[in-house]
Amino acid sequence: MISIVVPCYNCEKTFTRCIESICRQTQSMIEIVLVDDGSVDRTYELCERAADEDTRIKVIHQENKGLMNAWKRGVTEAAGEYIAFCDSDDWVEPDLVATLEDKITRFHADLYLFGMRVEYEDKTVAYQDNQLGEGYYGKAEILEKVLPVFFSDGRMQSEIMLMSRWTKVFSRRLLMGNLNLLDDGISLGEDDLTTFVSVLSAESLYCLKNFYPYHYMRNRESMIGKYDELMYQKFRDLKKQIDKIAQL
Repeated sequence: MISIVVPCYNCEKTFTRCIESICRQTQSMIEIVLVDDGSVDRTYELCERAADEDTRIKVIHQENKGLMNAWKRGVTEAAGEYIAFCDSDDWVEPDLVATLEDKITRFHADLYLFGMRVEYEDKTVAYQDNQLGEGYYGKAEILEKVLPVFFSDGRMQSEIMLMSRWTKVFSRRLLMGNLNLLDDGISLGEDDLTTFVSVLSAESLYCLKNFYPYHYMRNRESMIGKYDELMYQKFRDLKKQIDKIAQL
């Protein structure tokens, strides 16, 4: 079974679209874990109502501890052998779980990669895919073909894979083995850190090409759509954590 973890914070405007898209999966055997991270709007009520209407939904309420802590809490509470993520202002296509479960049954990899659609406020859509080729990669191939060019092959924006947590399905074992390395204090580049440590630890991964089940909403109200005077310090904190992990 795949568990889908949804961190929720003051998301009353987009909650219904997000949760309904997950509940409409063609593969009905899923678990949905909602982590309400100290919301002060109607998110608490919406989470409880959703759980009352669908027994597959599990709700966790906690004091506000930040995005990293919220999704990590969801991982620890999830029951699925594999875990996917969806942010509360985004949504997914109905064949996300069925397509990934087919690959999981066939390849049993630790990590699965796929693409996403970036939705802009002016209704334009950009499709983003991994640069890694379609197929299965064992440990030797990860060491030879993935990690040496993980961040860049020398060209601008030449990362071998999308860093977004949402464009992946992780084995629960892989995530649980690395949660202690993911500092709750990191508030920029959380996904870069998570993807890096996961690829370092994975024994195998599978990349799906031309599959774009995730809709990422790019809007001015999101965390990355706002000016942040602490941006430089947050980049420094991220680099320090990546360097620390790389030395392990």
